[in-house]
Amino acid sequence: MLKLNMEEKDFLDKIVAFSGIEKTQVKEVFKALLRVTSLLLHGDTNEIHVPFICKLIIDHMDVLTDKGVKTQVKLTALPSECLISEVTAICEGDILPTEKYLKKQIIEKFQQITGVGDR
Repeated sequence: MLKLNMEEKDFLDKIVAFSGIEKTQVKEVFKALLRVTSLLLHGDTNEIHVPFICKLIIDHMDVLTDKGVKTQVKLTALPSECLISEVTAICEGDILPTEKYLKKQIIEKFQQITGVGDR
């Protein structure tokens, strides 16, 4: 059963608010990410590329406990260039790359609607 904790629900709500995409669709994308990750782990890779965010390296091992064998999972995340650029801009007080992209999209949409800039 797929259940989210409070932090995950809050983060999902933030994504919904920023993206303007319905919550059910956002949840389905994350469920698909989990399914794809599972399929890839069944194959011959332990590296998962999360677009715009990071490359995850997933390692696991079985550990014997007093209750039997338990699987431990270790994640190593290597940030993407996109994430590095965002963090760098935040630290340097610059305009975020995602903000520049959003402004460009707004200008292009405005020009498309009004016909301004078509000359």
